[in-house]
Amino acid sequence: MHNERVEYSLIPGELNRLQELRELNLVGTLPEESFDRITRIIQRVFHTGACAISLITEDKQWFKSCMGLPPELEEARSTKREQSLCQYVVAYREPLIVNNALEDPRFRHNQLLQKYTVRFYAGVPLISSKGNVLGSLFIMDGENREWTEADTNLLVEFSRWVMSEIELRHKNRLLDRVSGQLRVLSYTDPLTGMYNRRFLEELLDSSSYAAEGTAGPVAAVMIDVDHFKQFNDTYGHIAGDQCLKQIAQVMASVFHQDTCKVARYGGEEFVAVLDNTSAEAAMELAELVRTEVRSLQIPHAASPVSSFVTLSIGVAAVNASAEPVSEQLIYLADQALYAAKQAGRDRISLFGRETIK
Repeated sequence: MHNERVEYSLIPGELNRLQELRELNLVGTLPEESFDRITRIIQRVFHTGACAISLITEDKQWFKSCMGLPPELEEARSTKREQSLCQYVVAYREPLIVNNALEDPRFRHNQLLQKYTVRFYAGVPLISSKGNVLGSLFIMDGENREWTEADTNLLVEFSRWVMSEIELRHKNRLLDRVSGQLRVLSYTDPLTGMYNRRFLEELLDSSSYAAEGTAGPVAAVMIDVDHFKQFNDTYGHIAGDQCLKQIAQVMASVFHQDTCKVARYGGEEFVAVLDNTSAEAAMELAELVRTEVRSLQIPHAASPVSSFVTLSIGVAAVNASAEPVSEQLIYLADQALYAAKQAGRDRISLFGRETIK
């Protein structure tokens, strides 16, 4: 018979056990049907008063699922660790069967068991694939009952089901996290850290974009680095990449509002989509980008426009409340950009109006 008091610090592998418990992120979480289903089934199979999945932390036991416990325990979903019988299951890594806790010298002074008149207890360890005992699956009753080795073996099988659910839940969380990271990467330009063309095209799908609730004007600003091929030929692709990064930083500082979506559209082209932004407001922001890039004075000796890097910019706007927002908006901005280039570059053109230097 094990002693009543368990010295937690002396339990082999206690730090590893607690670390895995933290990684699984189960303690303190809301009830989940996948676990409640198991405890309901166990309660019916064994015709028991209460059943719970108990996880043992540094200082408490947490009920991930509990059926038939006293109402205040079900509401609190936890007790102090030293009050639990499950601590013994964790400490000694084996099933614990208590036929009458009120008379057992190990537990007869346990105030919690006395308060709720707990007599019978059967708990089996929840052993992870790493070999850590995370807690206990237990049943308990206010009356004595017969219990066989076959009953213990059946409860052990249920504990394996619980652990399968725990580890499946953890794997699904990891998969969701990795999936989210991959999704971000698939929408991100690796050079500038901006969104990429794929993101922009999906954003401007009318059905998904309308879901964002945009009702006012939507503008697009398309930016092209003047004579960028000559820049690369003169200074090299490393310098070219650095130039694009600097322009991206300017755009990020100008189009910083949540209503702005900025993307590298391809090569030396960038696009900003601005929700609830009029054509006039978009023109002002575009001009700010153009002048900020000029102020960087990035040398461009091969440019026939200027001795420094310059931008040509096209702007277009549509009324989202009157017509669906789609890739047509980018097409209009591209037409305006073409007009800016035809007019001599280093300037802004608004679709349907004259270019502005």
